[in-house]
Amino acid sequence: RGLIYQAQDEFQQAFTAFDRSRDLFEAKVDDRLGLAKALSGCGLALAATGDRAEAIRMWRAALALFNELGAPESSEIQQLLAG
Repeated sequence: RGLIYQAQDEFQQAFTAFDRSRDLFEAKVDDRLGLAKALSGCGLALAATGDRAEAIRMWRAALALFNELGAPESSEIQQLLAG
């Protein structure tokens, strides 16, 4: 749902959807890749609403997980952090 809201430029709703996913992956499901993707999505939504500091915090957490997993998404997060 977060991706749909994001595509519609409804960033607050996108953040809410990604944040719910993050909570689910963090508390109830042992899916670190899903958690990393949810954190990344939260970061994108926060950056779009102007909260870059919080977006960076989310992206750093996502990057740590992507790196642990050897996931290719880590390069995308590194670009977001650099820009």
